[in-house]
Amino acid sequence: MNDSAANIRRPVFDRAIANLRNFHRLKISRGSLTIACFILAGLIGYADYLTGYKQSLLLFYFLPISLAAWFANFKFGIAIVAVCVMVWVLSDLAAGIPTLEFWNIGMAFASYVLFAGVVSKLGILVRELDRRVDERTAARARDA
Repeated sequence: MNDSAANIRRPVFDRAIANLRNFHRLKISRGSLTIACFILAGLIGYADYLTGYKQSLLLFYFLPISLAAWFANFKFGIAIVAVCVMVWVLSDLAAGIPTLEFWNIGMAFASYVLFAGVVSKLGILVRELDRRVDERTAARARDA
């Protein structure tokens, strides 16, 4: 690759990184977030059904849960946890799981709730830190 191609692509990469740095400032309406989380949970559940009950896709359910906990709040995160656990159970039942083990369901639910709590708290802390940095930057600009 020559230098001119590298110079053209570099600003695009820099803009993408700058956009990722502002990801925590992104605002999503509750309705759009709800629809996105339901669609993601449904798609993951369908993929879970296709792979069968012997190959677990439980890790992928973290995506809609983390979106709900980050962009909304912990309570909404718990609601999406319940949806994801129900979708997971239904996909396993549809795939022909011979027995339904309530211990596994409870452990998945508890793990997801803990994860939602951590993501929710992290989002709160990042937004608070960002607010404080903005306040200090504005104060320094006024003093200068």
